[in-house]
Amino acid sequence: MNTQNDTSCLEYDDDAAIVFIMKRLPEELKASIQEDDVQYLLDVMYEFYEDNHLLDEETDETVEIAEEELIQYILKTCKKDGICIDKFTEETVQVLLDIEYEYSKSLGVY
Repeated sequence: MNTQNDTSCLEYDDDAAIVFIMKRLPEELKASIQEDDVQYLLDVMYEFYEDNHLLDEETDETVEIAEEELIQYILKTCKKDGICIDKFTEETVQVLLDIEYEYSKSLGVY
């Protein structure tokens, strides 16, 4: 996944992202994934981006995001925090990240 810092994109809004993701969840996940779970995923995703300096606004460079590394980071953090352990699998996190990516694309982030 590539991202390019661009001030011309619309403002990212967590609440709007959560609504976007919840509306697009596959049927098999709708019963188990709640808005709080999605907010937790977004928080951990941002933490990953910050830890890896992927949110630095001083650069116009394209940044490569190691998706598998992000997924493993999210799963490891869930286990450490004791949150969403029974809900988040590699496949579930991948689906959620794919939908979040679509939201970000709709804003012009990617």
